[in-house]
Amino acid sequence: MTSTNYPAYKPKCTIVIPTRRGGCFLSRALKSVERQLGISKEVIVVNDSPDGQDLPRFQESSDEVYIVRNLGHHGPGAARNLGINLATGEYISLLDDDDEFVSSDFLYQSCCVLNSASKNFVVAIGNFEKVEYFNSAQPTCIAVSDNQTASSCRFDLIDYFLSIGSGCGLTFRTQFLKECKFDTTFLVAEDTEFFFRIISLGYYPIFLPTVGVRIHAHNGNRLSDSTHHLQRLYECQRVLKVYEKILTSFPKTKERFENCIIKLKNELSLPDKSI
Repeated sequence: MTSTNYPAYKPKCTIVIPTRRGGCFLSRALKSVERQLGISKEVIVVNDSPDGQDLPRFQESSDEVYIVRNLGHHGPGAARNLGINLATGEYISLLDDDDEFVSSDFLYQSCCVLNSASKNFVVAIGNFEKVEYFNSAQPTCIAVSDNQTASSCRFDLIDYFLSIGSGCGLTFRTQFLKECKFDTTFLVAEDTEFFFRIISLGYYPIFLPTVGVRIHAHNGNRLSDSTHHLQRLYECQRVLKVYEKILTSFPKTKERFENCIIKLKNELSLPDKSI
């Protein structure tokens, strides 16, 4: 598809990319943004590096790329919030710095479906490829998601919604995202709390069949690592308490959370007297 195939409607989309170290992964993400067609782009890279190191200016990019420093290291939720506050596009897409867009018209499709949908649909979600690296520098496993089942079943919808991260190229209405930001008191389960809050407020996602993003699960320190288990345990317990009413409508999801808490307690050698 070439740019001449697009109609007169050309939405402006702000792409927010938090990063801690920058480097080749960030360059790859930015190049994938540059390949997006049919939209007017604004790119905000939020430098959340704890040592405050500078990032390259990426002058080779033809897009508007703004580098913003988030003083200190405040976590992905706070970094995204800073980018959201500065966004001027009609829509905002969130992308992790080590992931990339794979379909050149994915953001255009996302903006268009939101533009034509009712206001209670606030986020467009595509399918994604997940590349696992395990103990090798080369990808050893590629899996492709399928969100079409989720779009037809309420339980599958919330289960799928909670199984992904907000940095997987999710595209939001800007007005909604500026009013409903990430809770920065959640450091490792900020996506989970954020998704539950969206649904508890009566909003829903729109699923696109397009494979829009490639997720690179690199080796290294991740928020799912054992070093974060105690924080994750605390935050999962908070989610269960805060969203207890909505979880009664999703017993399987509640059971999954409870099992996750029990597993975390076992790995931390904590007594399993209560959830």
